[in-house]
Amino acid sequence: MVIKTLIREPLVHFLALGAVIFGVNAVFNPEVAREDRVVEITAADVERIGKLYTQQWGGTPSPAELPKLVDDYVRQEILFREGRALKLDLDDSVVRNRMVQKMDFLINDPAAVTMPDDAEVDKYYAQHKEKYAVPERVGFTHIFFSVSARDERQAEADAKASLATLTANPSDTSQRGDPFIINYDPSPKPLNEVTKDFGLTFSSALLEAPDGAWSGPVRSAYGLHLVRVLAREPAHVPALADVRRLVASDIITQRQTDHAARAYQDIKARYVVIIRPDALAEKASP
Repeated sequence: MVIKTLIREPLVHFLALGAVIFGVNAVFNPEVAREDRVVEITAADVERIGKLYTQQWGGTPSPAELPKLVDDYVRQEILFREGRALKLDLDDSVVRNRMVQKMDFLINDPAAVTMPDDAEVDKYYAQHKEKYAVPERVGFTHIFFSVSARDERQAEADAKASLATLTANPSDTSQRGDPFIINYDPSPKPLNEVTKDFGLTFSSALLEAPDGAWSGPVRSAYGLHLVRVLAREPAHVPALADVRRLVASDIITQRQTDHAARAYQDIKARYVVIIRPDALAEKASP
């Protein structure tokens, strides 16, 4: 009765199937089966385990802790090999992406890239000056009038009244307007940043606004503003001396990208890639 009961148990079926798969794998891959069952821990492995512990916890493992860390490593290694033997890594996007990331890290080896000398930096800068161009920058202060708090017509009337007061007395601190959502720094900023914060209409108006005097009202994405331009910095290309380190860094980045591309092509050359004609036919754009 006990034997009949066990035979009907799903767990027994699962274990039996696993044993069959394991046996077949051992028969057809005897060398792999034997090699995968040898877990050798060397002094270098123990040193690496200790370094990983230090990186994670900030201290050195004690003599009592180290054997437990090695046991944990052995457990992980054994379960990893068993999972790989059962092909549990197949069709697992997390495992796949992790392995791709590690391969990308390997082929993007910084040690394979040489540092550029002065002549190479000079040549790269001459060929890519536009890359280092600094856009026009504008520094300004403003007084905000909320169209939602005052309504459109009242906000415009109040802004014009404040402008008249400020024109007569630019330092009149009583003209405060409404609280503004952004704690804006009046130091010069590129116009594209101003556009991102206030909108294109506002940044375009700054180009026409007089320097040092209050003007407006100018519309933004939030409401109306009186503005006073404090400083302008015209667009320019900086001297090489001011961006030499940045240019050298860009050269290194480009070399790493080129090296990785070549390394991938070398790996790809060992494969035959076949994309069936009908594989993309239904998804291709007309």
